[in-house]
Amino acid sequence: MPRPLSARRRRPASHPLVTEGDPDRGIAPCSGCHQPNGGGSEAGAAARLAGIGEQYIVNQIENFRNGNRNHPVMTPWAKELTDAEVKALAAYYDALPPASNAVVPPNLKREDGQWLALYGDWPNRRLPACQQCHGPLGIGAGADFPALAGQPYSYLVNQMANWGTGAPVGDKDIPGRGYPKLEKTADGFDPERGAVVYAEHCAICHGENGEGGYAGTEMVCSARARCCRRRDHDGGNGRSHRRRNGIRSSRSSS
Repeated sequence: MPRPLSARRRRPASHPLVTEGDPDRGIAPCSGCHQPNGGGSEAGAAARLAGIGEQYIVNQIENFRNGNRNHPVMTPWAKELTDAEVKALAAYYDALPPASNAVVPPNLKREDGQWLALYGDWPNRRLPACQQCHGPLGIGAGADFPALAGQPYSYLVNQMANWGTGAPVGDKDIPGRGYPKLEKTADGFDPERGAVVYAEHCAICHGENGEGGYAGTEMVCSARARCCRRRDHDGGNGRSHRRRNGIRSSRSSS
């Protein structure tokens, strides 16, 4: 579980790849981009790694290895690392005190993005609030929903641009990731297809029975969340949602 930026923790012993890299394999020091404190870099759009979660870091390095994420620097370096080195680096950065080197451009106002982060814009653009998945104030929730708080502005802009253009951003097999467009089928009530669609694309946020789901320990969606108004969930038990998608449940009266 990622730790908030305010958390304090003793700095762990460094790792040679962090401070020295490996010239024989063409790997530069991690701290050159992610900085000695692990807080990332605006100049290089390098992510904050300090305290962000050991398993999340392992997952992202694997994504660079298998092509789920592409980066001109990280991709070739990730392929050179051994599994033991990946685990050691992830443990090192997770143990660092949370830090941030983010610098917001002076011409931008924090309030402009605050509403979307806290409440989203579901009625107009079907945008859920950022914190519904990434935790309150963006501190992260589990290995699948990383912290946004403290990430360099340039890194976040690049990542959102990649999401918008369909570029590989990692973890493409996680159900529900990216709100995939569902293929149309013949008209009519199809409970078997509805059950499959819900399990693969909806349950990760809305729960197995439409009761609301969790990411890590933080609730990310429920009938009272702003992205799922009561008329969508029939008062909070998910009956309307399941009924529209051909899903029957013992908890539903229809």
